[in-house]
Amino acid sequence: MEFDRILSDNDVAPVTMTRLMGAMTDLGIRYRVDEEDDNEMWASWPGYIVHVIWDGPFEPTLLFKARLWGDMHIRQLPELMSWIAAYNSECHQPTLSFFKRDERLTVHVGAFVSLKGGMSDAQLRENIDTMFSGINRAARAVAIEFPELTHTEPGFLANFDADELDLTLPVTNGRIEKTLEILEAEDIFEHPSGDVTFRSNDVYHCCRILDGGTWLQVATTIGETTHLNGLLLDLANELNIEEQSSRFCVLPDGDGHQLRCESNTFISIGMTAAQLGEALRDAVWGHNHLHWRCLQRLQAMEKTASN
Repeated sequence: MEFDRILSDNDVAPVTMTRLMGAMTDLGIRYRVDEEDDNEMWASWPGYIVHVIWDGPFEPTLLFKARLWGDMHIRQLPELMSWIAAYNSECHQPTLSFFKRDERLTVHVGAFVSLKGGMSDAQLRENIDTMFSGINRAARAVAIEFPELTHTEPGFLANFDADELDLTLPVTNGRIEKTLEILEAEDIFEHPSGDVTFRSNDVYHCCRILDGGTWLQVATTIGETTHLNGLLLDLANELNIEEQSSRFCVLPDGDGHQLRCESNTFISIGMTAAQLGEALRDAVWGHNHLHWRCLQRLQAMEKTASN
């Protein structure tokens, strides 16, 4: 698909649904357009599905909504209400809210961006990135305070046999490949070495089981092979300071070196279907997003080095 592009990242123009899709793709965020309303999309974000609505053209706004799955009883309403009120009073965006359904409670996270006056490509990407990151921080804050809201989304678990759901089983390449298929990864291939490579949102990843079944690693190479220098090592160090769930390292590749992003999960005692699904989903979707951000910084670093 060809996305609307304007002449420069800094040229301001009206934000169309097509430009929104292009910005999401640039950020490494997977999404699908709603089958019934082509002004809405469902975006994949580590741990969450975010409903994105382009509300225009007369009141041009971007709305972001995420729901935390869980099983919270209504008797916890007073505690939940107080906590949400305190959180909202200290946070500009997003906004937390709760819904009552029978005897159960669910928590929703919402954010918005006004599109009046248009935006440049750079502004659009930065706003989307900020809203998604804010939703992630809010959802994690809620989950820490109320662990019962950390259940896996039911639609994902529906892809597994009921007998598998509660069993803690060894993590094998077969289970990895099945989970990747459910996560809609493409070009899944198991190499003779045991590595499983695949493509997600036009980013290639490698998944491997290490140390005799102790660790599950998802690795993503960022950029082309380059010369080893202090700037590259410094960039890897900066990224390791900034990122919590992934680590960055500089590895030799032929005559040069490459920057690599890794997520390593302890699997020695096995995992349930939900645990494996969440681990792979967080790693893959997180790496898709980090790939774009890190590529921009890597290119800026190379430009600085050439000057």
